[in-house]
Amino acid sequence: MRQVLWFWITFLVSLCFALTSSSAIIVTEAIHSFMDAAVVTFSSLALGIVNRRSPDYTYGLHRLEVISAISNVLVVILGSLIGGVVDFLFFSFHIVDKPEIVIAASALTALFAFMASLKEENGSVKKSIRIHAISDTVSYLIGLAGGIAVLLTRLYILDPVTSVIILIIMISMNVKNLRAYLDVVMEKSPINTDIILDDISSIIPGTHHVHVWTICEHMRIATLHVEEKPDTTLRQLDNERLAIEKILMEKYGINHVTIQFESKKETKRVD
Repeated sequence: MRQVLWFWITFLVSLCFALTSSSAIIVTEAIHSFMDAAVVTFSSLALGIVNRRSPDYTYGLHRLEVISAISNVLVVILGSLIGGVVDFLFFSFHIVDKPEIVIAASALTALFAFMASLKEENGSVKKSIRIHAISDTVSYLIGLAGGIAVLLTRLYILDPVTSVIILIIMISMNVKNLRAYLDVVMEKSPINTDIILDDISSIIPGTHHVHVWTICEHMRIATLHVEEKPDTTLRQLDNERLAIEKILMEKYGINHVTIQFESKKETKRVD
């Protein structure tokens, strides 16, 4: 995968600059870019096995997509947090930056991260990798701006200040995506089930107990119960099933439906 290659190139460039400088920003970028490359590699490998099925994983391994997406978001935030700690330590021990090297390193790593973000992708894992690359590009550009500011002012306190700014921006950019992925893990319904129940009940009144959840971005599951008269034929039930599946697929994008048909209990009239 081309994106994985760009992430590893970014790490190698950051590592070379980190070994030849005493810059907190570059050391941070090297640590961050290694974590990036590792988690993106894991995510890409996960894509190759998500469709495998076994008696133990009857839906396949699609939750790996969500785990990979969460990992990508967390690494962006964690990398920024580590950057802030490293910058604070460098500043506390009066380790002086070389702003010229910071500028060169940040410019190159920003370019490589941007190259990794160019291709538009579908699927939660590929999208999360692209968002990851965009987040990295932004953080490297902020690092570049910080390096230029230090070069012009010689105010080395700008190093930890830059890291704090990066951390705040990374959290604000990624917290929404993290919340969405956690909703999938917690099996939150992506759609208001009351609305679905109203839609189906208008055609099949005996519908109840509607449950909807997401396995991954392209797999939505629904289960529901339908009460029918005891003398309803199998053909009639099959027609009802097809009608329900059509509504759920066309209107809500639900592509896997399980319906439990139940015999309606008829109350006897007492004269």
